Amino acid sequence: PNFEHDETCARTRPFAGPLDESRSILINGRAIVKVTNTKFLGVVIDNKLNWEPHVEYLRKKLRSMTGAICRIRHSMPCELYLKLYNALFESHMSYGISVWG
Repeated sequence: PNFEHDETCARTRPFAGPLDESRSILINGRAIVKVTNTKFLGVVIDNKLNWEPHVEYLRKKLRSMTGAICRIRHSMPCELYLKLYNALFESHMSYGISVWG
């Protein structure tokens, strides 16, 4: 198998004790770097399975889109507002909803 990423969020059982940092995970002889969070299929996953990093990622992305819409709002018809909302905002908010729930 060919792996594109060389990082992982290690998740251990709480009763198993702390993760031994001296042990490495190897794939094809390459050590996998342990990180606190990573993006997988557009969803930010952290090592504690907390949604805060993903919510922050979405907040920044949606804030950027809000700024773009504010700059063009006077040059587009009102009928397009809902379509623009569905295309830019709702799609990002509902992506990965099955994982959230």
